[in-house]
Amino acid sequence: MSKILFIEDELTSNVETIIKLFAPVLPEVTLQKLKSASFDYPEDIVDLCIQNSPLDIAYSFPQALTKIIAGHNDYDLILIDRNLERSPYDKELEQICVQLQEIGFSSIKERIHIFRDREGDLLLQVLIKKNRNAKNITYFVTANVDDTLRDSRELQSMLDVDNFSRDHIIEKSSPQENRIPRILKDLQGFRIEYQYPQQCGILRKWLSKDDVDMFISMIKYFEGGWGQRREYLFILRKLLDNLLHHIAVTVGDFDAPYWNQANKNQLQIKSFIKGFNKDNKWFGLHQLAKDRRFSYGSIARNACLSIFEISSDCGVHELSKAIDIENINVEILSEWTQNSLLSQICDVIIWYDVAMDILASREY
Repeated sequence: MSKILFIEDELTSNVETIIKLFAPVLPEVTLQKLKSASFDYPEDIVDLCIQNSPLDIAYSFPQALTKIIAGHNDYDLILIDRNLERSPYDKELEQICVQLQEIGFSSIKERIHIFRDREGDLLLQVLIKKNRNAKNITYFVTANVDDTLRDSRELQSMLDVDNFSRDHIIEKSSPQENRIPRILKDLQGFRIEYQYPQQCGILRKWLSKDDVDMFISMIKYFEGGWGQRREYLFILRKLLDNLLHHIAVTVGDFDAPYWNQANKNQLQIKSFIKGFNKDNKWFGLHQLAKDRRFSYGSIARNACLSIFEISSDCGVHELSKAIDIENINVEILSEWTQNSLLSQICDVIIWYDVAMDILASREY
């Protein structure tokens, strides 16, 4: 199940914000209680919100530090409030020092003093130190973005050096906050996009948002397990066709025999992958790679052929016509086969990017 970490020390005065941000993932009964009840203690809000929802809440700096150190890999989205001073933690300073020292921080007491009233800056440093990729699922919430950037050399350094996105710094009570409920409406898709940043970036670079969405849907079906193998396989094959078709179109030789002679818009995928000899001349990806000077080694060739032939064996033959997905025979697809196919399409996408870079940079 997806999990969300919300770090905010003023819960009792931010109930409306909780409703605004997390309405897509909170049960209706929880939302109604948040709207109708008054809360004197943050614990009551936490207990209410974590029931039957993916939301996890830390309302003090020590809580947040412990959750990030111990469970940073468990979350699909993390929201960090910058100022956590309202929940005192003087009595827990010794334990905080021990925790920071154990993960490799130095000058601990001086560091904690420096980050008074901007504890979120330190938490973001801890998070990136534990997992550099966590910056992709983390949003930093602050009262004033411009002041925050001006006052924090550490945060500016994370923007410059660690590629923490400026768009992931959100100003409180601004329209930027609307980004969070939009993400939560498809938290799985958000997580997948940042789990496969290279593949999604390549598809967005060369094709379209529809192809990125297709890749994300494919991963959703893959994660859906045994009951969604048919949909997974169909989209997998469709994505392969889109990649190879784009290469062939970019080359632009529409008289080549790897195009269907009856329908010049239809690429004969298997012939394109394997290559074939006609009139003592070779056609297909291998020959194109030699002529256009891009790589087409055994990894790319075998991955393309494996995806094509396994999907064909299961009944995915013609993608330009309506296919009854329910009748696709997926009995041969073991868990290991599905895992292998996913690795292969990820490899193919990376190879496709290199090939397209070369094709797009030259004139023939």
